[in-house]
Amino acid sequence: MTDTIKKVHGGSFFTGFASFFRAFGFILKTRGMGRYFIIPFLLNIIVLVTVFLISYDFFSTWFSGLFTGDAWYMTVLRALLKPVLFILISIITILVYSITGCIVTAPFNDFLSKKVEMEITGERFDDKFRISVFIGDVLRIFFSISLLVLIILLLNIVLFLLNLIPAFGQAAYAVLSFLTASFFIGYQFFDFPLERRRIGFSRKLWITWRHKWMVMGLGAAFFLVSYIPIIGFLGLNCATIGGTMLFIEHMKDESLDPGSPGRD
Repeated sequence: MTDTIKKVHGGSFFTGFASFFRAFGFILKTRGMGRYFIIPFLLNIIVLVTVFLISYDFFSTWFSGLFTGDAWYMTVLRALLKPVLFILISIITILVYSITGCIVTAPFNDFLSKKVEMEITGERFDDKFRISVFIGDVLRIFFSISLLVLIILLLNIVLFLLNLIPAFGQAAYAVLSFLTASFFIGYQFFDFPLERRRIGFSRKLWITWRHKWMVMGLGAAFFLVSYIPIIGFLGLNCATIGGTMLFIEHMKDESLDPGSPGRD
């Protein structure tokens, strides 16, 4: 299957979005892929249901307690903020699900990503366990996740302030928060092949930002499909396959470029 995918450059939002669904074709064409989905599928059900229940319960209780009273202006305020709250809860829920799900299913999806890359390129990876390498990997992954969460929190605080601008602010917040969430959701699925090459966080962010619309497209597809019953539980797996295919097509050469920022 080494000649199945032709290397291309660039990549649009649609390219990223469509890659999620291209993953189904890859699964059907590749013998033995089904067995990599059983355990992650069950874990995804637990993670997604848990995150949804906790998120909606927490935010609904918080919102109800924050805007109480029968005054007319409180009624207007509740009406204005309900759409914002719905958007915020949806984005945070899927973002938390993608981060939590990627952490919980990381061993399975990393193996899945590796399997996809080996099937497409014929490349083999050194799987020999070395304690020094393992400790270094754990520390780098922890550092990367911590920075990613910090960036997401800071961006959301800044974007939330847009709601103070009448009319335009809410529309701008809805669009920008969706796009930024889509980027960071999509980023995680490119992280598997990038992390396999032990690339530092700043360089991974630089590479994915160069293809930001494509990364957003994959993240947006995952975001939307997560709300579809049954199929949504396969989201992490399909996005992992889609992200790995896009990495091979668009980013692999850049990841080997010693002159790019963040080279370790």
